Amino acid sequence: MKRKLFILLWVVLAVGVLALLFVLVTKHNSTLCSKVEINIDYSNGECFISVEDVNALISKTAGDVLKMSISEVNVLKIEQNIDANPYVSSSEVFLGVDGILKINIKQRKPICRVVNEKNMSFYIDADGKLMPINSQYTARVVVASGKIPECYSGATNLNITDSLAIDTMLNKPTLQKIYFIARYIDSDEFWKSHIEQIFVNKYSDIELVPKIGDHLILVGNDLNIEEKLENLKIFYTKILNKVGWDKYKLINIKFKNQIVCSKTY
Repeated sequence: MKRKLFILLWVVLAVGVLALLFVLVTKHNSTLCSKVEINIDYSNGECFISVEDVNALISKTAGDVLKMSISEVNVLKIEQNIDANPYVSSSEVFLGVDGILKINIKQRKPICRVVNEKNMSFYIDADGKLMPINSQYTARVVVASGKIPECYSGATNLNITDSLAIDTMLNKPTLQKIYFIARYIDSDEFWKSHIEQIFVNKYSDIELVPKIGDHLILVGNDLNIEEKLENLKIFYTKILNKVGWDKYKLINIKFKNQIVCSKTY
């Protein structure tokens, strides 16, 4: 008898808990979305997307969410549309128990602005993806121009992983070569402050244009770029600082472990 009573009590308790959960869930789902909190990470110094841009995207995607209950807000669709923005690296969209729609956004980081041979402009970001130019904001990054045939086409990925596997090959697409050079420049404070342009000449050799001095740096391609520029850094600090930054017109570091200087181009 006591055993049956004990089981009955547990059943009643379980039913009560389920009923309470049902009431709470129903109440939660009927709660109106009370506020939209948008947090955009500007720590990389870029300002490609604003809170106003995100609010406009939410309205276009889901309508006026502040007039909707929590259950009516399509969080997944909002997140997918934010992620589709060419300036967004990733986003996180979720609803709190307080009815607040919270949105966290990480922007993409451009490392190079490309002006191709058709005078089309676009960016390459740190992950090797192409980005369109933004009419409201210009990133302060190194510019690449000259004999660059590739064009911008959506969020194109340069397949950096694949190109790493064939890093000893000279027939990589021009944008891949530019990416690896720009990535190294961006990672090194010395070269980031010294190089203002990457130029692809008529022979498809890559040249660097420094901010200081009346000379060009012929690097050829991206192979061994770290070693080439580290050697050149030593040459800059130990030689050019003594003889003068305008002593030479061309500094050729195209070949491994060689620095050849000439007074003419």
